[in-house]
Amino acid sequence: IEDLASENITNARIVATTIAKISYDEELQNYKPNILVIDECSMIPLPYIVYSLCIYPSDETWISGDPNQIQPVGLSNDWREYNIYRMFNDLWNIDLHNIEEDYKNLFKKGYAKLDRQYRCLESIGELFSKYAYKGILKHHRENEKQDYLSHITNSNACVIKYNMNNYEKLKKVLKIEGSSVNLYSAILSAELVLKIKGLLTIKKILKEKGLTKKSIGIISPYKYQSHLIEGLISNQTEDKDIEVYASTVHKFQGEECDIIIVVLNPP
Repeated sequence: IEDLASENITNARIVATTIAKISYDEELQNYKPNILVIDECSMIPLPYIVYSLCIYPSDETWISGDPNQIQPVGLSNDWREYNIYRMFNDLWNIDLHNIEEDYKNLFKKGYAKLDRQYRCLESIGELFSKYAYKGILKHHRENEKQDYLSHITNSNACVIKYNMNNYEKLKKVLKIEGSSVNLYSAILSAELVLKIKGLLTIKKILKEKGLTKKSIGIISPYKYQSHLIEGLISNQTEDKDIEVYASTVHKFQGEECDIIIVVLNPP
């Protein structure tokens, strides 16, 4: 198997791998690409990127990512801010966080600013465009493209707020290994799922559109909060028409679910 893998890598026109694997996989280290592409640069610790650039002296190197995305995840907090954007800033005084600046003249092979987001409806996308990207983002999905959620609520997004009283056990924020957990928001999320499942409107629309399944995703920034919600959801009666997923924000991407419930506990 190892010989076959080695032959496949040697003769491959395109090789895709995690950047961490390059540090210990000899076959990958011996591969000689003409073009090197490094994606999601904000999340990659700087030593990994420097090592990759050193062992792959390719004809072209393409670096893509979003400086406003998640920082590198590591055991040492001292290195969290050290990614390739920090390197550009320290060595050449280039602040790629400044999304209003145009750096085309600084890069020989070109520089492209990608200002269109494809994941969210316009009403949601405008939130992070305004508060994280200075309002420059364009939106691929217009609000009119929203599916049957409009039959549940008149708003593209609903916000449910409640008072956090530390003297009430249900509303008190607990800590499990440093992860925030709130019983009330977990129960509320599970009850919302039951309410959505029970709406005859959804059943009718599913039948009219000839769709067999729809999906609900429950997202939390905290691991143990998502575990708690997942446990509550698993005890509900299974519905063959609607699938429900609960996980952390790191595991949700793009348009995985038709309805999203976001649970934001206080840190």
